[in-house]
Amino acid sequence: MASAVTIMPVGDSITAQADPTSYIRYLDTNLKKLGANPSFVGSQNGVVGFHEGHPGFRIDQLDVVAYLAANPAQIVLLHAGTNDIYAGGVGGLGSVAVTRMGTLLDAVWASRPWVHVIVSKIITMKGSAAVWIPQIINFHDGLVDLIRTKQAAGKPVTLVDSFTGFTPSMLNDDLHPTDTGADFIANRFLIPLKGMLPRDRNTSLDFVSKRSY
Repeated sequence: MASAVTIMPVGDSITAQADPTSYIRYLDTNLKKLGANPSFVGSQNGVVGFHEGHPGFRIDQLDVVAYLAANPAQIVLLHAGTNDIYAGGVGGLGSVAVTRMGTLLDAVWASRPWVHVIVSKIITMKGSAAVWIPQIINFHDGLVDLIRTKQAAGKPVTLVDSFTGFTPSMLNDDLHPTDTGADFIANRFLIPLKGMLPRDRNTSLDFVSKRSY
């Protein structure tokens, strides 16, 4: 058995969703198929292991530094920004969400510079929430620039794309994924994680991968 890989999923209700619409459940299954031994950590009890999914939270409400102090992890999976953009139906600016993301990432590395953060573009919205899709796109454009800047500075960060290819049919309501949508998110996170798996059954993770997916 490979040594345990500690992973902290962080986000809002999309991260916190229960079975069968938990992307964490699909990710756990797929990682184990590859011979990994994932250990999901956090303060919130989930379908498999734990997480830091907090319904309704914006990026600036996610205290990842405190989460990691209580439950150390090698990798943070971050799908956040939906509530910054939707803002309870009032709407928010993508540029503000990007600034909040930069502040969050800097805080994480100031306390734990070795933690690899895999940031995901957020999934789409539909129904009455679809009016905010242009701000999602603005958020994602800014996010690409932010992550490139952090990578150029040598920070351990990867960007994955859970937006492209995620269709409205994969949503259970205006904001939350069906089980198909959850599986889609899991597979986006899985792409870089595969490159970080132990090279043999007795080595630790390879944190070299910093590309965008």
